[in-house]
Amino acid sequence: MAWKNKQEIITMIFCVFIAFVLWIYVMGEQNPTQTRVIEDIPVYFTNLDNLEQNNLTIVPNQTFAVNLTITGRAMDVFKAKPEDFRLEADLGGYIKKGINNVPVEVKSAPKGVSVLYERGIPYVKVKIDSLLEKTVPVSLNITGQPKEGFGYVNPNIKPSEILIRGPETYVAKAIGAVINVDLSKRDTDFSASLPIKVIDSYGDSVQYLNIEPKYIDVYFPIKPSKEVPVIVKTKGEVPDNKILHSISPMPASVKIIGEKDIINAVDYIETEPMDLSKINLSTYKDINLIIPEGISLANNIKSITVDIKVENKIEKTLSVDLQIHNVNNDYDYLVYPTKINVTVMGSESIINSLSSDSIIAYVDVSDKQEGEYQIPIKLDLPNNVALKRKHINEATVNINKK
Repeated sequence: MAWKNKQEIITMIFCVFIAFVLWIYVMGEQNPTQTRVIEDIPVYFTNLDNLEQNNLTIVPNQTFAVNLTITGRAMDVFKAKPEDFRLEADLGGYIKKGINNVPVEVKSAPKGVSVLYERGIPYVKVKIDSLLEKTVPVSLNITGQPKEGFGYVNPNIKPSEILIRGPETYVAKAIGAVINVDLSKRDTDFSASLPIKVIDSYGDSVQYLNIEPKYIDVYFPIKPSKEVPVIVKTKGEVPDNKILHSISPMPASVKIIGEKDIINAVDYIETEPMDLSKINLSTYKDINLIIPEGISLANNIKSITVDIKVENKIEKTLSVDLQIHNVNNDYDYLVYPTKINVTVMGSESIINSLSSDSIIAYVDVSDKQEGEYQIPIKLDLPNNVALKRKHINEATVNINKK
């Protein structure tokens, strides 16, 4: 049985060999006519300058290729490849913005094959857009910070604008150009010629544009720096019926940058005077800073915001127990009256929170002997509370020996 199977396998191999030999003979000697479709043959454009002369351009990200049906002797047909053909589409005719069907001409083909135009002349779909140009501003995207105790001042970029050119679809998206600069740990000046990235309103890169120039010269002077407080200068007073609760600069401090001897002589930065007489309500105001000559501020700050808290001024009358201070244990003391009325004034939030226990009224009997005395009444008031009226100025104190 095994011998019989071996004979069958040998017979099959012999048959395949004979078939192959016959195919070689037919192809080599007879070489019959064959037809075949060659796919994805690239198309090249001519007269591209015609587009530019008419302010038009090809929209990017398009593939231009066609399929061709060819005929010829089998040997020639089956060895033909897409790169053996030269196909051209002429853009010198009438081309408009939008989709254009441009005829394709076969300029060269492999020897021994012919192109069949069973479905007519092939063409490619070409999307055309207007060719636009415009200038956009160049900005800096600074990453990293200079070495501790240093900062950068007045960066210089040349040029400050660039010219972009390309399809209207992409040019219209562009709003500016950005240069990425890393100043991490630097303590010396930075100078470089850096590439540009064109961006849209979302900060994403816009491609397929011609940029002129492609590089921008960037220079950052790096100088010593230090942090100093901001002092808000004022003039005038708030109206009589108001209380100035607080004035808070935002930020409370700024980084000054300059030559070492200059910044060492500066202990604070002042604002321009703010007129309090015009402040009736709590508000925020932008106030310019007074920057000394030779000093720059980090991030090119020119002004700050001031948080101004103003409250209504109100009055309140409280009945307060009258105390006796510095008594001698050898004596008995009687004071009249035992309570006094005190009218105080201040900001609404503070005055409304006061109680009789918030104020201390007392007479001081230091070094007083037996007898009757008229002693001035003294008051201890909470912070930010002012005395409007003390209804009684003196108290009668009787001192008797025990």
